[in-house]
Amino acid sequence: MLTIVMASGCGGSHYEDAGPPPRRVEASISGQVIGLDGRAVAGADVVAAEAHAVTDGQGRFRLTGAHAVQWVTARHPRFLSRTRTAIPGSPVLLRLTPDDGATISLQFGGDVMFGRRFYDRNEDGMTLDGLLHPGAGVIAHESLLQGVAPLLGNADVTAVNLETPLIPSPHYNPLKLRPDRFHATKEFAFASAPESAQALRRAGIDVVDLGNNHLFDARQRGIRQTLAALRRGGFRAGSGHFGAGRTEREAQQPAIVHVRGRSIAFTGCTTITGDDQPVSYVAAGDAKGGAARCDEHGLAARVAALRRRNEVVVVMVHGGYEYARAPSPNIRRLSRAARTAGATLVINHHPHVVGGLSWDGSALTAWTLGNLLFDQDVWPTFQSYLLTVDIRRGRVIRAYADPLMLEDYRPRGIAGGLADHVAREAAGREPGPFVVEDGGMESDLGRRAQRRQRRVRLRGRARTGTLFQLAPGSWLSGFSGPGDVRLGSDLLWVGSFEDEDVERGNGSAALWGLSPASFGRRFAHRGHVGARIERSESSVHDRILTPAHRMLVKPRSRLSLVGMVRISAAARPRLTLNLYPNTRGPSTVRRRVRLGRRDDRGWRAFRLDLAVPAGIVAAAPYFRLSPPARGRATVDVDDIALIQWVDPRARPSLLYDWLLVKGRGIGTVRHDALPGAPARSPGPIRSLR
Repeated sequence: MLTIVMASGCGGSHYEDAGPPPRRVEASISGQVIGLDGRAVAGADVVAAEAHAVTDGQGRFRLTGAHAVQWVTARHPRFLSRTRTAIPGSPVLLRLTPDDGATISLQFGGDVMFGRRFYDRNEDGMTLDGLLHPGAGVIAHESLLQGVAPLLGNADVTAVNLETPLIPSPHYNPLKLRPDRFHATKEFAFASAPESAQALRRAGIDVVDLGNNHLFDARQRGIRQTLAALRRGGFRAGSGHFGAGRTEREAQQPAIVHVRGRSIAFTGCTTITGDDQPVSYVAAGDAKGGAARCDEHGLAARVAALRRRNEVVVVMVHGGYEYARAPSPNIRRLSRAARTAGATLVINHHPHVVGGLSWDGSALTAWTLGNLLFDQDVWPTFQSYLLTVDIRRGRVIRAYADPLMLEDYRPRGIAGGLADHVAREAAGREPGPFVVEDGGMESDLGRRAQRRQRRVRLRGRARTGTLFQLAPGSWLSGFSGPGDVRLGSDLLWVGSFEDEDVERGNGSAALWGLSPASFGRRFAHRGHVGARIERSESSVHDRILTPAHRMLVKPRSRLSLVGMVRISAAARPRLTLNLYPNTRGPSTVRRRVRLGRRDDRGWRAFRLDLAVPAGIVAAAPYFRLSPPARGRATVDVDDIALIQWVDPRARPSLLYDWLLVKGRGIGTVRHDALPGAPARSPGPIRSLR
């Protein structure tokens, strides 16, 4: 255990790390393959990049020559295959579903488009900075999904929401008048190239939902061009797409997919109809195309009819509030109607952020899967996950989510702390049989998880409180004593700078704005990677470290910015939390952060507590270092978190991994483990006063 004691101008800081020592860099990936019952799976083939191994009698394996996070796939003739991320030096668990010949695997991703900022990243009218160039071919489009390609091909059927028309000349200069081929009055109208269809098919997508508010962005002609592009790309009418069409009747037609002798029906609709516009986004009669309009009674009737002829019915509803993780009342009502009518799965989208799951004993609902490939710059849209559901003879037997991160609008797999954070979003937002296991969300539909809990004495400063971070997959299920506790979660979630995403390994850190050479092991307080800001007397400009984008915050909510810094003698850094009234434009409030005294390694802890002022919607930490008068100045930064505290009456759940304790009490920290999972302590791993 490492204990660092500091004193600051506000009465002292204390940093305590009760977790494992920093992981040694390994050149191999090891782990275990087990079944749903927890028993070892011997003789399974395990592959990662160019490495291959076969599991022994205990289901264990080792892949040599691995120096970075990568995808690992386990296959066995008597099980469905499983692909997930793995970190060298950190054992990975691959849990397989038994395959009796009547089990199918369905996979669902979030919103997808290939237009707008993919061509013009900063929307200045120039396409030189684009990830795609006008006229780009199929290979260029397919490369945008390369970061998750091993995952997309790992199910019998993979479906996404295609939230864009596919037309020739999809890009236009946003600084000029919108061309006539686009919807004239919509606030946001965009399109993607026809090559997108073939790229999706080659990446492993089998079915696309068109029932959304953007398919009509290129008007009636765009509908026809989209359907033609899908047909050329291999998405056939009647089986490859659903949710929109050239007429109202066509828009309501399902997609029927046959897999292993099983019949799966897909149907969908949108609640974002554009009825407030001169021209709506939905199909009407035989004269106007568009998306299928959501109508509770009509949706229920379609689902009931489909269930009579198909073993599985999947419903996708497009709607809710943008950037809201919880479903709107209308989305809850429509989802309930679909389940009551016989839907096996209800997979919703539109908010562009990830939400939770709901299980009613027979049907599974995903409230929002976020984005899979999209050009948004709003911080919560960078989290995503791919949901996999295994179904046996029409019944859901398992569901799990693989966490993803979007960077430069493209998805990539994540592991470690990044994955744990996103998995909590899926498992902790709704009560239900969901657990976090080894950086992923797993379902416990059979209620076989073992409850591991530990009573922990928690003592905090009476006035300002003490912060505790919980171990991966753990949560506070109870607290007793004279003290008080508040729950929170990290809005920043990439403040450890660790290399925990697939295909990075280039000395940079995810979602941070600083040159690659400024990240490395020598600058780390814990783990493998920290950040360094460096200036010399010959430098001209200040050096700045800040996240790539701003975090959304709730006005009047309470925040804590915490972290560690190490400052050289010549350095005079400035650390602030900048607060913004909008997601773009300058900050209107800057709160200066005071730093504590050095420990014996030169590190200082910092903490800033504040209430978000009215009118503020975004925040970001901001490190600035000016050139010194003489010599060289450096500032190392690590373990940053921007914690948003929730109402004290909030229900404890997996969603919250930070505690603010005032006074003393006994906390019951819980970790639910499925059969075969390795034993892990559910206790807190660090505290900061």
